[in-house]
Amino acid sequence: MGQHDEEHSPDAGEHPVPPAHAASGLAQANPGWAAGQLARARAALAQAQVQRDPSGPDAAGAASSADTDAAGHAVARALAKVNAWRQALAGMASGELQVGSRTPLRNVAAWLTPNVLHGGFASGQLMAGGRAQAHETHWLAQLAAGQPLGSTPTDCARMATLAAQPVDRSTLPQKLDRTPLNDWFLTEAGLQQLMQWLDDGRWRIAVPEEGALLVVAWLLRQGHDTSAARLLDTLSPYWHRVRFYPQPAATPMPALDRVSLRSAQDVMAQLNQLQTPPAVLAQHQAIHVWRPLLDELVLLWLQAVPGALHGPDAAAAHGESGRGADGAVTDALPRLRAGTREAEGGLPLAEPDADWRQQAAAWRLRAREAEAQHTRSRAHRKPGSHVAQLWAMLDQVLQGQALSEAQRRRLRFVLACQVSAHGVPGDARHHTWRAAQRAQTDTVWRAHWAYALAARVQAQGPYALGDGLPDLDTALQAATAQEAQQHAHLPEGTVVWPSLRRKLRRAHLATVPQLVQAGIVPSSEVLASVLPGTTGAQLARTMPDAASARLLGALWRAFRGRRSVLLLNHESQVRFHELPWVLRLQQHACVPATAAGTEGDSAHRWDMAGLARSQALAQLDAAARLALTQFPQSAFPNPLLWELRALAEQGGWQPPWVEDIAADIFMGSFGPKFGQAVHDALPWLQGSLYAQHFQLDLEALRLAMAPAVACHAAFQRYAETPAGSPGNPAAKREQQALLQRYHAAPDLLVAHLRARTGWSADARGVGANGAVIEQMGLVSTANFAPLAQRFGWGVAGAGLRDATAQARELQGWAQAARTGFERLCAGLDLGVREAGAMLDKPPTQIQATNPADAHAAATEAQAADRLLAERVRRAATSWRQVVLLLSLLPAEQQRANLLGMQRHLAACDTPASRGVTRALAPQLADLMACVQGQARDAGRPPFHGWTQPGQRGVLFTLRQGLKAG
Repeated sequence: MGQHDEEHSPDAGEHPVPPAHAASGLAQANPGWAAGQLARARAALAQAQVQRDPSGPDAAGAASSADTDAAGHAVARALAKVNAWRQALAGMASGELQVGSRTPLRNVAAWLTPNVLHGGFASGQLMAGGRAQAHETHWLAQLAAGQPLGSTPTDCARMATLAAQPVDRSTLPQKLDRTPLNDWFLTEAGLQQLMQWLDDGRWRIAVPEEGALLVVAWLLRQGHDTSAARLLDTLSPYWHRVRFYPQPAATPMPALDRVSLRSAQDVMAQLNQLQTPPAVLAQHQAIHVWRPLLDELVLLWLQAVPGALHGPDAAAAHGESGRGADGAVTDALPRLRAGTREAEGGLPLAEPDADWRQQAAAWRLRAREAEAQHTRSRAHRKPGSHVAQLWAMLDQVLQGQALSEAQRRRLRFVLACQVSAHGVPGDARHHTWRAAQRAQTDTVWRAHWAYALAARVQAQGPYALGDGLPDLDTALQAATAQEAQQHAHLPEGTVVWPSLRRKLRRAHLATVPQLVQAGIVPSSEVLASVLPGTTGAQLARTMPDAASARLLGALWRAFRGRRSVLLLNHESQVRFHELPWVLRLQQHACVPATAAGTEGDSAHRWDMAGLARSQALAQLDAAARLALTQFPQSAFPNPLLWELRALAEQGGWQPPWVEDIAADIFMGSFGPKFGQAVHDALPWLQGSLYAQHFQLDLEALRLAMAPAVACHAAFQRYAETPAGSPGNPAAKREQQALLQRYHAAPDLLVAHLRARTGWSADARGVGANGAVIEQMGLVSTANFAPLAQRFGWGVAGAGLRDATAQARELQGWAQAARTGFERLCAGLDLGVREAGAMLDKPPTQIQATNPADAHAAATEAQAADRLLAERVRRAATSWRQVVLLLSLLPAEQQRANLLGMQRHLAACDTPASRGVTRALAPQLADLMACVQGQARDAGRPPFHGWTQPGQRGVLFTLRQGLKAG
């Protein structure tokens, strides 16, 4: 098929592969890296346990139970991650796990979906196995009671509701023998249920395995009994541990091309898990619980001052200052003398009377009850605070001990501070001050808004697994009067906060172009997560009926949700057609006229196949253009590349798609398809601005890639024979043999690329690997050239479109190039600012006199340099994309766009940039020289992200700018 040697760049950390193994012929996964991940998981668990508040109820009302639930969920997630890494390490030690292989679980077929952890490490569990699902336990209870599953519409609705509800999986059995359930779906009643689901679409699948029995039911209904029996034979070894049946749903499946970034259930869970910050809850308690108690305490002690006036009439009788018109003290009310910190007024009694003590005892009882119930705010117990001093003296008096003279003066000072600052509790000035404090905490609480929005989302349900939000506008309306009554701190008419609006928009159900135009898809990586909807819908068009079309599309979307495992030694990821039930289903798709059937039937199937191929290619063109024009600063990420490849295969086009490879798992050589990709790009590179700017020696490339092209051709010839079909067990062995012979020979292509980097031939490590991988991306154009040639992008398509369409075409690519450059500048400027901020932190100089300060400064400098280097690597990729897009334009438009880029760069030149302009201006000048047919500066290398230490380039210039700044 041409994609036999995929190398995947998983979401790995620093070094999942030991450097010693990476340089050898046979690499192994690094258990130490997995141990580090376990340590991080344990630290996260400890932090989650600390954040969980085990204390009693608080004053947050409805927020308290939600906060407790969210903290509990965080601890459960952290504990599950710790257990998964423990299991992975134990499996690696025992040999049960072969991390780095396409079959990481021993004695388990590659087509079963493993549970994959960070970095591509398999945990040892299967995604369709392990713990029982909630609906499975319900079904087993029905079977135990002798009741058939789904015998009535009411029961079907109950099962669908149960499957859609979140459940604490820790309460479910860890292991489940699924033989009774799998067996039941092969009974007459079970097959009838499966066929009903096929017709009404009231089912969902989270992993591809859950659709296997639906395929069996469809095959049996179509009369393909032998094919169904062979499929069951393939599934039988895993009959007891894997669920091959779908999840029930209360609603039909939405159209395949309508997708959302997150499901409505996920968004509801996120909204319900939002917590009110502890500081806000503490402030709420302090103002609504302890401030009123403090006011009562102040009034109580003022009653113990003979002749002191207090209450609401104090200000009216004596003015807010407590002084008369002549400035003399008119009563014994304690106050601070004007302009000083000296107290004046009467002294409290050393031994107040019995009535006062009775009131004091009642106050202390209320305060102790509040202290036991409201635990978040502890400011009232802060040593030395006014309320703590007043409370301590009150306890002393209630214990029968008289106040000393010093204590009485201290008590007068505390009361004077309170009265002078805020007035007497109850007067107008004091009331205004307390009202302002309450207003601060009576504003909208984000968590309460989130709970109201979660209720709105739930009201639009019921939702099945993975379903999005159908009506976004209704969910984004301002708060209603009913919601204001149901949720505290949510006034009527409150608009949805931007952060909560973003969460809701992620669940919006729409087509991919609609999501992109609405700004809901922020990057090409996110685009790759929703594009399976488009690909699945196109794939479904090849099926003969609606049931099989829906089934194949759903299987594709579930398969694309499968996380990739870490692969070493040129292993390949599992392909969609390797799933046995997919292979059986696709055997009955629309095929060319050479298939068996009547002449009329064959002609009809030929027409359908031709239409499906043309539609797939049109979808491929549209998807690639969408990614390049909306996110021109990014190359195609691997997940997006796999979607494009799927569309190309449906269209009957199989170019050698090349994936991005992580530098820390690079094996030192490329598969033969990489050489074929360079070969296919040569016609487009010939005479292009791109080849001139990056100084590509096309003739040397043609010689270096010859062995790879020959091996790729041999592999293609073998794949086209009956022995090379995917279903032949010997096919994989022969493919591996071809690859081994290829990799045993000297790799001329890698040698040529390494020579372009400037690194020595024996250089190894992440830096050297990254430089070689970057050069491969440059010479192969990272899959850009095949698409541009196939669909006539830019000037190459002048004869394919009329003048108006061609002008619009060129304008779109020009705008994409400008946008890509502007985002490149913004990203590089942000990296410089972040690195500069890290370097500006104290200690800014390495002080030999203090080793601790010296180590901190050195560590901060290394972190800043790593951050800057990563930003430069991203910018180098963006620069490559900008030059590719400019190469689609005629020379006059290239010149005009470069002038615009130079103006934009000049406008961004600020002292804070610290060298961004000086780094990019020469690159623009060299590019302009290539456009004008002039010789570029041979001593200045093009913009590369991976360079040797000390080598002059963009990174070197930015480092110098940081040092100068």
